[in-house]
Formats: sequence, structure tokens, C-alpha cells
Amino acid sequence: RFSCLSLPSSWRPRGPRVGLVVEQLWQPVPGGSGTYIVELAKALRARQVPVAGITARHQAAPSPREVGLPSMPMRSSHLPRTALYESWNRLGLPRAESILPGAQLIHATTWALPPTSLPLVVTVHDLAFLRSPEHFTARGNAYFSRCLERVIAEASAIIVPSQATADDCIAAGIDAARLYVIPHGVRTRTVTDEQVEGFRTARGLTRDYILWTGTREPRKNLLGLLRAFALLIEEHDDAGGLDLVLVGPAGWGDDAAERELAVRIGTEHRAQRAAEPEKHHGERTGAHQRLLYALRDKAAAAEPQDAAERDGGDVGDDSDTREHRPTPFPFS
Repeated sequence: RFSCLSLPSSWRPRGPRVGLVVEQLWQPVPGGSGTYIVELAKALRARQVPVAGITARHQAAPSPREVGLPSMPMRSSHLPRTALYESWNRLGLPRAESILPGAQLIHATTWALPPTSLPLVVTVHDLAFLRSPEHFTARGNAYFSRCLERVIAEASAIIVPSQATADDCIAAGIDAARLYVIPHGVRTRTVTDEQVEGFRTARGLTRDYILWTGTREPRKNLLGLLRAFALLIEEHDDAGGLDLVLVGPAGWGDDAAERELAVRIGTEHRAQRAAEPEKHHGERTGAHQRLLYALRDKAAAAEPQDAAERDGGDVGDDSDTREHRPTPFPFS
């Protein structure tokens, strides 16, 4: 269980006491959802909103700071992630307020929805599993479908990043009156010419290139991009000096077809992985992407907004779903 962090004496809380579900940051690949959570937590803390994080039980895991979170109170469930998510969806336990007593509002930042009698805000990044179910596992589709049912039944407000996602939510049965379109923010940072040149040299980026960023998983359609690039260099002589640069961590799924096509177009010379981010969210991934975008004469980069977590998993035999009643939590 994470310890409470002290707050400066000048800190004055503004707004309700928010319980923020941040468990996504301990996923093997937090993705764009992880970036969203980190930036949201930083923005809330900067505005002196009393916010505390909700996580599953971890053993020998990175600290909140190591996964990118600002200094903020944290409280963990007695259940590990897989058991916790399944217990939330199947049994309605443990409730968010039993994990984080004193909370006044709960914000589920992904499809991990804690049961609660408090006002519940849910961020729905997209409904890709409805549009393209073939790009997800059967377990994942079942998990997301159950979460969508709970959003429809339980959420007081639903945040979506675009009108397109809002339209998808309405088509899926979510009341438009509960939807709020709030685009994901982009943190802009500058890089120096020396950083750009050093990165180009280290990665062998000497020619013009097409840049792709994202977690490698079926729904990102990297195979389609590789096929298009193969056609481009085969059918257009003026594409001979163009490279394809891939940036992002390995996700899940069989990429044998991708590997075969990469060999066909000459991975060693025409396509390359310019940066393999570290396992957990942090500054290294963002730095690599910022440098690559700078090479395209852009001043900053932001990680792609990943829509969904991996599938929820099954409840373990040792799961404990009893309500725990810890002492009230000090938000401030």
C-alpha cells in the first residue's frame, strides 16, 4: 500500500475530493491512456484540486513517481489488478469509497470502473471494440462490453475526446445529456538543434521519412501501413530516398505478417524502429517522439491516445471481495 504524501502548508483545496483511478499506469504498456492520466493528474494538482489515486495491489512495482504521477496521495485495493477488475464488474465490490474513504467524486479514466454510490465520471476514449471487434480478443470484447453496460447504467457524466466518439456513444445507447466533449490536451516542449542532430546520428536518420507512432497491436493497422509503403517504393521511383520510421512499444497480437512484410521492403534500410520506449510511462518515450517530430520541423510531440486497456482477465482463486473499511483518507 502506498503511503500518504504530505502537502505544502500554503496548499488550499479547490473543488470536490476526487478519487482518480490510475491503475492503467502499472500496465505493461500504459499507452496513450497512461499519458492522459498523468497529464490529468498534473493539471488537477496544479489547480489545487484535492485528488487521490486509486490502484490495485502491487508487489515490487514501480512507485507512483516512477510511472509519471505527481506528488499526490494514493490508496490501493487489497486485490491485484485482474481480480479487482473482475470483482468490480461481476460482484460490484470493493466500492471506491471503501478503498478511498472521504472521496466525494470518482473519475474512472479508462474502462476500469469502480462501483460507487458517489457521482461517477468516466472517460471513454473511444468505442473501437464496437467498430472493429476483430481487432480485440474475445475476452477483451466481453470485458469492454460489460464496462459499456455499466457506463450506461452508472455514470453521472461521460468525458469523450471528440465529437466522433460522442456520436458513437449516443449510437451505443448513452444519453447525450451526460456527454461532455473535452479534447485531450497536448503538452508542447521545445528541443534544441543539438538534440536533433544527436538523435539523427544515433538512429541513422539521414533521409526524409514517414513517421508512425503507437503501440503495436492489431487495431493500429500497422500492417496496412507497411503494405502501402511497400507499394509506394515499388511503384514510384521518386520514393527511393524515403524511409519509414516506427516508434512505439510492442503491444499484443501476432505480428508475423508484419515481420514478413518488413523483410520484403528491407527493414534494415527502408523501415526501422527509431525508439523502443521503456516498459512504464515516463519521459524517455516522450523525448524520443519530440525529437522525431522536430526532425519534421515541428516543435513538439505527444504520444498517441490509446483507447483501451488489455482484456480484464479472470478473478483469481485467492481474491478477497469483502468490503474493507479503512480510516478516512487525508486528501489535504
